[in-house]
Amino acid sequence: MPVASNKDKYELLTNHWKPDRFYTFPSHKEHGKSRSFQSSWLQKYHGLAFSPILGGGVCIYCSLFAPSIEGTLVSSAFTSNYHKASTILGEHFVGKDGRGKGYHFSALQ
Repeated sequence: MPVASNKDKYELLTNHWKPDRFYTFPSHKEHGKSRSFQSSWLQKYHGLAFSPILGGGVCIYCSLFAPSIEGTLVSSAFTSNYHKASTILGEHFVGKDGRGKGYHFSALQ
């Protein structure tokens, strides 16, 4: 995968796609219930972005600045386990120490 230039990274950080208030996120069944990505998560977790191409959420900072990390929100989109969203997103963006995952804090800097 080609490395993004600084100009491309800046463009992605400042002008990435943002759904409008009428956007309908894709839904799927989880544990017998229809679940989908929630727009409120975008306001709650700074750096979370939704990719309609990937069909899920990504951490824009970690995707750009921690590319060697494998996992949800970094090398793959958050597309399932929405019933555990507060845990998954909370651990990544906030963590137990208030700074999120170590690599997230480094990417944010």
